[in-house]
Amino acid sequence: MLFRSLTGNAKFQSLTVALSCVGTCPASENFTISLDANSGGSPGAVIESFAFTGVTLGPLGNNNTPITATSVLSPMLLGGTEYWVTLSSSLSYSIAWNLNSTGDMSPQASSTDGGATWFAPSGMTPSALQVNGIIPEPSAGLLLGGGLLGLILLRRFKRAY
Repeated sequence: MLFRSLTGNAKFQSLTVALSCVGTCPASENFTISLDANSGGSPGAVIESFAFTGVTLGPLGNNNTPITATSVLSPMLLGGTEYWVTLSSSLSYSIAWNLNSTGDMSPQASSTDGGATWFAPSGMTPSALQVNGIIPEPSAGLLLGGGLLGLILLRRFKRAY
């Protein structure tokens, strides 16, 4: 699923996705959710990935709890840049992305060969996901620097008298 970050830069904090298992997902099977760079309209280099076991998913058709993956690396997402959220699993079971109910029509792509090639299905409602970030506060650094400068000047002023 392709998404565009907000207008400002933000440190990636977490992503939440709504997934279901088609049939029964084996407890011994893992799946991976990744945040990827955009590479010419397809998923590119993995920025951060998260592994889960099949038992975390409920069956398709149920109101399953969304899965949240919390970032350990906290990479900076650049404002206005496109990124991908991808899902990969073994072929022994199928995972379905639950569709969004917000009217979002963001582009999406699918791969049936492990990500070697991608195709964009048309007319499909995109998947439900949420990407969370922390916007750095530039004024906090300026405030701290100004305070330190004030203390230095105050100390010099006291020494002069």
